[in-house]
Amino acid sequence: MTARQPARASPELRKAPLSPRYRRNYTTSRGTTTRRRFSDKFKATVALEALRGDRTVQQIAAKHRIHPTQVASWKRQAIDGLTGVFSDKVRKAENNEVEVKVLHARIGKLAVENDFLSQGLNAVA
Repeated sequence: MTARQPARASPELRKAPLSPRYRRNYTTSRGTTTRRRFSDKFKATVALEALRGDRTVQQIAAKHRIHPTQVASWKRQAIDGLTGVFSDKVRKAENNEVEVKVLHARIGKLAVENDFLSQGLNAVA
């Protein structure tokens, strides 16, 4: 019996070049291909457009020349991050109040120690 040969992929499936639609996210300089990087401000702008719902994800992606999957993922990240925006402020306010009370108590204790030590120093001198 002979060993079974692995199935070969059709020529179309082998390392097909990127279609022009997806090649937009890459810039070519001197024959090298580099990945585009997007700023946080740009991502927020795109995510807010997607959250508004005026346009579809496809329309937003075409407008900004990015892949629709990126728009959807940035939108999802924005939704997930919104809960942290409001809850962090409340937590910080509560932590600040507790921290202020602790610091006031420490200041009072240090002031009493300082007065006690300065009286003892005056008595010795």
